[in-house]
Amino acid sequence: MRFWPARARSAVAPSGEPPRDLSLQIDEGYLVAVSAVRLAVKNGVILRTLRDEAPWNEAEATQLAREAISSLIAELDDTAARLTHERDMAALTPSAARVARTARERARIRRSREEFARLE
Repeated sequence: MRFWPARARSAVAPSGEPPRDLSLQIDEGYLVAVSAVRLAVKNGVILRTLRDEAPWNEAEATQLAREAISSLIAELDDTAARLTHERDMAALTPSAARVARTARERARIRRSREEFARLE
């Protein structure tokens, strides 16, 4: 799954707005991750209580939280590996830039360089 179109126009943010602060993006990502873990634990507890008619159990709730965190970590590891692979695929070899003869090839190389800059 891609987070941006394959043929993005430029590495600059649209409408001239400055790039977002990395620390803000990290904070927002943390909040999303915590919300996802909380929701997974809540859903697990609700399902267990309503479907299985089981009473509250602290150990099982803790286990649900551990499973949610480990699945989140696995998903983020997969995403990091995929982005690293995409970055490596977007990187141009020096010979590819030298052999561009047509405007179409030069445009493809420019887009590839922009994609590499975004992934970096």
